[in-house]
Amino acid sequence: LVPVFACEIKDRKQASRCIRELKEAFNFSDLMHLKRIRSLKTRNTLPSLDDQALPSLDDHHTPDVPSLDDILHGTDVSREGLGEPFLVNVAKTQPHTRAQYQKASELWPTNFHEEKYISRLIGGELFTTKELETISSYVRFAQQAAQYAKSKQQVGIGAAMVDPETKRVVAVACDLRHHGHPLQHAVMVVIDLVAQSQGAGSWCLGGRDMDASLKNINSKLDLPYLCTGYDLYVTQEPCVMCAMALVHSRIRRVFYSCGDSIRGALGSKYKLHTQKALNHHFEVFQIMHTF
Repeated sequence: LVPVFACEIKDRKQASRCIRELKEAFNFSDLMHLKRIRSLKTRNTLPSLDDQALPSLDDHHTPDVPSLDDILHGTDVSREGLGEPFLVNVAKTQPHTRAQYQKASELWPTNFHEEKYISRLIGGELFTTKELETISSYVRFAQQAAQYAKSKQQVGIGAAMVDPETKRVVAVACDLRHHGHPLQHAVMVVIDLVAQSQGAGSWCLGGRDMDASLKNINSKLDLPYLCTGYDLYVTQEPCVMCAMALVHSRIRRVFYSCGDSIRGALGSKYKLHTQKALNHHFEVFQIMHTF
């Protein structure tokens, strides 16, 4: 919530003029989701007078209520037909779901265009039963890689890279940090395998004691830049290093099974993917159980 100044419009005929003059005098860019006018209602009467939202002078604390002359000082806004200002709390940001809209509208009339994707996400209705079954099938690739890693005395983490458009598993990898390079976490390895399929890659993984199914399995496909548009399925939440590699690789979505309260960078310890300063963002889901 954010406090704003409002005042009663005593003459309805002045409403249009007030809105026009206030728009010219003040910057309402942060409050464009709010309607300018709210009808005043009492228990036993129909809507009568109106009041007008004015910009808050300070967003960091609840200000004292100055006089109308103080608020409008230095502007060309006419005081005619306006009552003295008072404080009201309004929604600071645009509501995205119907529930948010209903809450915001209880405070002040609010414009609303439902974002159905977010509504389905919050309501737990984003994925269909068939899609959940598909997700589970991809998770099993990562789980098999993790089991293979354990059998080789490696860290038991597996990762699978999937192209959701073609429904192809592009690459599968396990963790190699103990017997290979210390940076060869499962996520880093699977990204490198994708890069190898595009004629790049930093590590020579072919001679490593690793099952053929864990190498790139679609190397002849015409693939996009690194992991653009791809989904990653990994058995453990990526660390900061791996999460940043996913940013640079332009991943689309990440699904992980086990959280990591010490090093997890995508929800448990940090939320790197939500940092506004980054030039790429992606969605993250934690898989609580398979279907």
